Amino acid sequence: RRVGHGTCYECDASDPTCLYTEDYCEASCTKSDLIGVWRSIEINTEFTRGEWVFTFFEDGKMAFTFHDETEYQWEADVAVGGSAAEGTSVTFTITSAPDSQEALPFQADIGQTLSGFYKGADGQWAVTEFMYMAFSFPDGSTPATFDDAMTSGMEFVLVGCKDATTCDFSSVALEE
Repeated sequence: RRVGHGTCYECDASDPTCLYTEDYCEASCTKSDLIGVWRSIEINTEFTRGEWVFTFFEDGKMAFTFHDETEYQWEADVAVGGSAAEGTSVTFTITSAPDSQEALPFQADIGQTLSGFYKGADGQWAVTEFMYMAFSFPDGSTPATFDDAMTSGMEFVLVGCKDATTCDFSSVALEE
């Protein structure tokens, strides 16, 4: 068995990453709260104006886009867990990236990692929820705190729908 983002996967016993018994896997599986569509703005120093959309999938993958006059999309594997000075530790490993990124506020190529942390909060009237996320530049050092991320990484305020009857971001959901 292999543990992966809240799910235990069958694997071939000859695979070196196939390490765990079914009992151990089931006991150690934890679901991530990084699920769904989140609209976002970047708030760190020297940010570039535009909207970001993050879509987190149940299988531990995500897609995120930056919108100015054009849409640019990246995809990544998500690993949640570990210790963080603030919030919950997270690492994104880029699996797909735009071909041309020179003019973008963020450049990340396939295989590069973004390491950081996030913290959630309820929105007003239980209609929305907020997530505050900070992470490194590609292959950089994890910011120690949200304050550090303001100048040595990227920091975002994300808004997600908590009540689908009164809030719906499905029109901007990204495909896996």
